[in-house]
Amino acid sequence: NKELSPFLLSLSPLDLEEGKSLSIILTDLTVQKQHQKELTEKNDQLEESRLYTEKLNNELEDTVKNRTKELLMSREHFKFLANNIPAIVWTAKPNGDLDYFNNRWYEYTGNDSQNIYESKWEKALHTEDVDHILSMWKESLNTGNIFKIECRLKNKGNEYLWHLMHALPFKNEYDEIIAWIGTLSNIEEQKMAMLKKDEFISLASHELKTPVTSLKAFTQILQMSLGEEGNNKAVDLLGRMDRQINKLTHLISDLLDVTKINAGKINFDKERLNLNKLIEEIAEEMQRTSNKHEIILQLGKGCEVNADRNRLGQVITNLLSNAIKYSPEADKIIVSSVFENNKVKFYVEDFGIGISVNEQSQLFTRFFRGNDERIKTFPGLGLGLYISNEIVKRHDGFMDFESKPGKGSKFCVSLPCTSKDS
Repeated sequence: NKELSPFLLSLSPLDLEEGKSLSIILTDLTVQKQHQKELTEKNDQLEESRLYTEKLNNELEDTVKNRTKELLMSREHFKFLANNIPAIVWTAKPNGDLDYFNNRWYEYTGNDSQNIYESKWEKALHTEDVDHILSMWKESLNTGNIFKIECRLKNKGNEYLWHLMHALPFKNEYDEIIAWIGTLSNIEEQKMAMLKKDEFISLASHELKTPVTSLKAFTQILQMSLGEEGNNKAVDLLGRMDRQINKLTHLISDLLDVTKINAGKINFDKERLNLNKLIEEIAEEMQRTSNKHEIILQLGKGCEVNADRNRLGQVITNLLSNAIKYSPEADKIIVSSVFENNKVKFYVEDFGIGISVNEQSQLFTRFFRGNDERIKTFPGLGLGLYISNEIVKRHDGFMDFESKPGKGSKFCVSLPCTSKDS
């Protein structure tokens, strides 16, 4: 064997009777040396790992310190901005618990408590607004939808002034809501100006209603009289006139509804009713007046709702009318419903011109009509969706939509159920 192996040489003298001698012992150290070498290598590796770990720890500590400093600076920047704008700014946790108010809140309410839980905005709201606002706030927390509502807020002089409450969900990279950032903007002057405008509209609408009603009656009398005489051309012209009078009557009714809604004077005669049956009745009536569009019903398990039949019917009619009106090139409207979490949602979907992304946030604003030239060719004042949305709100419901220009729109109305159909 040409390999060289380490040995331990031991020499021991021996004193024997015949004479002196030397004892030689050779011990093979190959395995022991190999173990020593491996141990040395492992120690070197451990030391290298320790140094690398120490380096990572130092870098991590520096990163945490820098990140903490950045977060503190970011929060201070937010507070600085929030405290130097005229609006009230507030933030809330994902579950809706408030955790911050800017200085404007304390200046407006006169509340000097730094305990955020003693400064909740519920205490400053008008008692008539509380239930509705909390219901809408809960809806936004559950759905993640933008929270936007008008309310009356008490100042330190015990006056209630109108404010626009608006909150957006702040999300992380996983699309999870980690906070809500909201504002309260004083709109008292705008509301007072709008109130004067509403008073004028209400007065003008009432003054118009009587002569228009008389005009319709005279038109129908003339139709009957000329029809008996066989003057078909005149009857046809009077029929067209009657249809225009109907449109004018509808516009006047919308104007009156708007003024009643804003004055809080619109009345609701609520009863328990089967929503699916109401949808079916109205869809059948609308189908009779529309030859081009087929109204397709895809109604799921229904439920009873506590609602005003006429007012809720007004919402359904408006959604179906819009779906037909704004989809002139399509041939179908889909109406569907679903029951979930003690709520019923019904949808009206069309395949028409859709709504521009830039205009979608204004859709439920009164007198709003899109800038699309095709929309301007259709009659209307831009009140139908505003009135429908307000009616749904006063049924403790929620109205939403999704739309793509050129692809159509899908409106959703969500209402609480009193009982599920068996």
